[in-house]
Amino acid sequence: MNSQAIRCLFIAFLVTNGQVQADPLNEEQLSNLPESTRNVILLNREVVENGGQGIKAISFKDADYRFAITSIYDGREEDPPIHMALVSPSDNGASIAFKINRNCSVMTRNEELISKVIRVDDQNVSVFFGCGSDPSSPNGTQEVYTFKTSTGLRYVLDRLKEHPYVFVDFGSGRVPFATDGFDTAWQRADSPVL
Repeated sequence: MNSQAIRCLFIAFLVTNGQVQADPLNEEQLSNLPESTRNVILLNREVVENGGQGIKAISFKDADYRFAITSIYDGREEDPPIHMALVSPSDNGASIAFKINRNCSVMTRNEELISKVIRVDDQNVSVFFGCGSDPSSPNGTQEVYTFKTSTGLRYVLDRLKEHPYVFVDFGSGRVPFATDGFDTAWQRADSPVL
């Protein structure tokens, strides 16, 4: 990402008490940004204009190359859900999953995973969905999404490698994930496990 794009993101996300502290980008400045970056800035504007405080997106690079985290402070909840894109090693190489720390009340027999469709950059992707305990909260739960098909996984990996932000809709609106550092995170997790 070039320095102009980084400056624009800084301006777009500098939000205090629901008030943007810098002049908004004009249409020409927005048009010079990658589409996904432009979409994050426009979504952030929309959140602020509707009374929220904005979006906080932490990239893989900023989270020690393990995950990306996004919260949307839209004013509806004091503590909005934390959305994560988590890269981890497995016996077969690297894997990626999405997690959302919020009440998860899906009841299934024998705790089976449920098939579900999410949208990643406006493309339907098949996933397995389940509930798990949230290690950061003694009584909390989290939603967990893993990829059902290798085609869906490959599509998501390509989007994460090629775009500054990837938008995922889990059924309640688009959530942007900052992808800076994803390649390094994937390579680290894909290293052989001894």
